[in-house]
Amino acid sequence: MLPPMLSLAVLCALVTTAPMSNAEDIQVYSPSAQEMRDTWLLDGSAEIEVMGERWISLVAGGNAEFSFWTPVVFEGPVEVSFEAMIPDEKTKVLLLLCAHGAEDRPIWSWERTGSYDELNCGPMELYTIAFNRGAHTAVRAGDELVNVRRIGGPRFAFYSPEARKAMSRVELADAWQRWNSLSLLGAAREPESGPGRWLSYRVNLNPPHITMDVNGVKFLEVVDHSPEPLRKGAVGFRCMSRGKRLDLRNVVIKGRVVSRKSPDPPKNEVVYEQNFDAFPAGERLPDGWWVEGTERVWIEGGRLHMRANAEGEPAADRSNISGFAGTVWTDCILSGDVTVEVDACVLASHKGVNNINLFLFYSDPSGKRLEETRAARASGDYRLYHDLSGYIVTFLQDWPEERKTDADGNPLARIRIRRCPGFRLISERHAYHCREGTTYHIAFTKVDGKLIFSVDGNVLAETVDAEPLSEGRLGFRTFRTYLWWDNLKVTRPRRVSHAP
Repeated sequence: MLPPMLSLAVLCALVTTAPMSNAEDIQVYSPSAQEMRDTWLLDGSAEIEVMGERWISLVAGGNAEFSFWTPVVFEGPVEVSFEAMIPDEKTKVLLLLCAHGAEDRPIWSWERTGSYDELNCGPMELYTIAFNRGAHTAVRAGDELVNVRRIGGPRFAFYSPEARKAMSRVELADAWQRWNSLSLLGAAREPESGPGRWLSYRVNLNPPHITMDVNGVKFLEVVDHSPEPLRKGAVGFRCMSRGKRLDLRNVVIKGRVVSRKSPDPPKNEVVYEQNFDAFPAGERLPDGWWVEGTERVWIEGGRLHMRANAEGEPAADRSNISGFAGTVWTDCILSGDVTVEVDACVLASHKGVNNINLFLFYSDPSGKRLEETRAARASGDYRLYHDLSGYIVTFLQDWPEERKTDADGNPLARIRIRRCPGFRLISERHAYHCREGTTYHIAFTKVDGKLIFSVDGNVLAETVDAEPLSEGRLGFRTFRTYLWWDNLKVTRPRRVSHAP
């Protein structure tokens, strides 16, 4: 419903038009119905049925609503096109754009039940576009209009379920009017709408502008005049009417892919695990583990602490490099297809590089065991590992003069995968973030020749090694950083053994 004193004429006067930017890295995401059923995220309850190659049907549970989300985060400009049909009257549906949590958390990083309050006054912000509106959806004045809202975040805390419970009937009506006025960006009447028919929609988000057309006729333009219009997040669809059905066909999303949810691993046996909880505070490490370089490595509070963050600069001959870099080798020998997961948190970094690295499938091409040659690497100098055999994954913030930033000026993480010997770069990307004081859940998966590196469920690097390494040791690595590691877990290997 429109605020009582705001007319469509006034809304139109506030609107300007902006062309969609020509981003160099626009990607086209065109999922099949089966892919949507198997990989999209469902909040609430719905029966999902694949009706055709690009046609999916969703029926809300009899006492529930639902939201249906892409497992992908897009950054504007974004174009969403789709065909939709609602078979029944009194069915209210929404398109959801730029959905994200606090500090740009992806929506798959926390659980939701499907309630509208979770979108409106929970840890999320997003745009909602109510579409296919008309007399068939109207319950109160204004319900027959398409509307665009920006909801979520702390500014709507006044309308939380807890706050509403304490309100009188008059206060509740006043609070709803406040919410309605604060959230509404604009509204318009669709030239075509109605149940029982397929309608074709296209929505363009070019921050701060949003436009929409139906069956090729443009009918809506709005602008988010707030200081920080939403730019990135997941795309989704929502059915607000319990027991009602929404059919979608030919969904296509064009935009820059910022991140995507890593596939859920099969529920297989955990074959290696170390959480350090059984170790008292001190420098005793698990049997078969050893250190090369670093200032100090110790266990405290059930975590492995690793400090290589000396002040000053390394000597020209690198004789003091151990204070600035180091490696901790585990007793875990990886082989075959495997997923390695671990938590890590940077506590300090004089240069702000926040260096979190993994050595994977590492071995000595000479055939000697790594522990036999450890004395030659006692300094922990990075160059000493380049002639060994293994994968190096680096996840860091990069040097200040080399950092890349996102559209808001926030530093991006730099992710690289290298293969040794030869220190050959096989994947590089700048995405997400690597911040001091933030705990990251890191995962590396090798499936045949496919290598996938994920952080907090976001795939940040993916590549194929035509001749993948088959076996080698796992190690932790850092440079000019003090950090801790915890909750190491290895799953799905064909064979994992402890080093003798």
